[in-house]
Amino acid sequence: MQTPSLNESTIELNELNNNFTMWVAVSTETGRHVKYRSTHELAIFANSQAFYKFKNSSKIVSNAIPYEVSFKDALKIAEQESEGKYKILY
Repeated sequence: MQTPSLNESTIELNELNNNFTMWVAVSTETGRHVKYRSTHELAIFANSQAFYKFKNSSKIVSNAIPYEVSFKDALKIAEQESEGKYKILY
């Protein structure tokens, strides 16, 4: 999986309120959530604009299907699929 090439910033999920929604994406090639290849962190997009920003610069993201999830669900996906590792992109 390709790492998005745009400059990205991370913020700690525990700093956010559980009422926030995020976006995650499923790769059409693997059927799995998009993660960073080198670190295996789940890519969590702060909003739809962040997803579409990375969609233009990453082959994996460009072929992924995004969907909106609650903050809690984003954490659960990170726990289940990436040993709790994540990166929020905005």
